[in-house]
Amino acid sequence: MRYAVYDIGSNSVKFLVAERGPEGRGLRVLAEKSQATRLAEDLIATAELKPTAVERTLAVLRNLKAKADALGVGASRAVATSAVRDAGNRKQFLKAAAEVLGAPLLVLSGDEEAEGVYRGIASDPAFRGDLTGIDVGGGSVEWIAGRDGKIGERMSLPVGCVRLRERFIPAYPLPREALARFLADLQAQLEPALLPYRSPGRPIVGTGGTITAAAALDLGLAEFDGARIHGHSLTLARLEQMIAELAALDLAALEKIPGLPAKRADIVVPGLAVFIASLRLLGADRITASIRGLRYGILDALMEERPA
Repeated sequence: MRYAVYDIGSNSVKFLVAERGPEGRGLRVLAEKSQATRLAEDLIATAELKPTAVERTLAVLRNLKAKADALGVGASRAVATSAVRDAGNRKQFLKAAAEVLGAPLLVLSGDEEAEGVYRGIASDPAFRGDLTGIDVGGGSVEWIAGRDGKIGERMSLPVGCVRLRERFIPAYPLPREALARFLADLQAQLEPALLPYRSPGRPIVGTGGTITAAAALDLGLAEFDGARIHGHSLTLARLEQMIAELAALDLAALEKIPGLPAKRADIVVPGLAVFIASLRLLGADRITASIRGLRYGILDALMEERPA
């Protein structure tokens, strides 16, 4: 049995095709892709998905569905997150996407998204101990505290990097004083919500495009290399240095940085700001990147429901 997952987020569509490894152990990934479609473009201002953003997303889904068919996928699941659950015209999008994929989409609540993210992180045996997971998406951010595959606390807030970019960063470069104010305001906003997650010494694991891009930059990678990024740790001091360097550049310069996807260039600063504010509030001095985010959690659940 081959399985496919479509994770339709606010900034990108993530796609994963896998089968069980030898003797039913582990995973054999056959295809994995992330394509930016910025489905949440102007969602704050209009409360609806823009027709152009919808068309970009549907075009990507058509190509990915063809890829899944070519690989002989036997079971699939498509989920949508923050942008779709918040949009006034979500029913029209869900109908159009279901026609493209030949199956209905499941719109996840914030809690369900957090649970899926944690399940994805914990699908790697290296991350099954005591930890706090942070997933920074385009529309929302999830924080999950868990141990041995079981969730203790979970939370989802609409402070994703696309939303923060549209609300608080009108242009680049972002002056040093403006960056400091942005970080301070974000930290003050998150402080009450993150009090239950504060546990100095507990490992912090990050997922999503921001932290994998940060890991790639820290490693000096010109192209995405999941094997090297997965498990790479960055200190809080390094993230603070990185955000200062990136915020000082104009958008054209950001788009030319090797290892930073051009379509993520304008949202990497607000994404890093969420991680920095979170680490400060949690009393942590480092974070470890995981490529096993929501799509891996959805895959793990699908494989359990539909065993080969």
